[in-house]
Amino acid sequence: MDDFMAAVCVVLPEPAVVPVPQPPSMIVTETSPTAAHHTGEMLAIGYYRNLAVRADRDEVKHVLMSYVDDGDIHWGQTAWREMDEHKTPPQAGVGVWYAGKRVYFSAWS
Repeated sequence: MDDFMAAVCVVLPEPAVVPVPQPPSMIVTETSPTAAHHTGEMLAIGYYRNLAVRADRDEVKHVLMSYVDDGDIHWGQTAWREMDEHKTPPQAGVGVWYAGKRVYFSAWS
């Protein structure tokens, strides 16, 4: 078995309202700086997510399909590559052993 890093594009079955992540900014008041958090929402049609997979090369697609349960994988926008064996944790199990945050999008560019 080998380790692979996949950039997966998932198309949601229906658009979903999700929060828009924005970094905090500083507002200077008369007395001191204050952290300000901007909140907002967007209508997402899908997301990208990095997933690390331990599997045989010909099983990566199957592992990804089994893991993603909230939409359909857009295979034309999904790719994976083999990871350097020195950069993978030895205790990682078979299947998906790392899942990054979802990065939502609202339109195809």
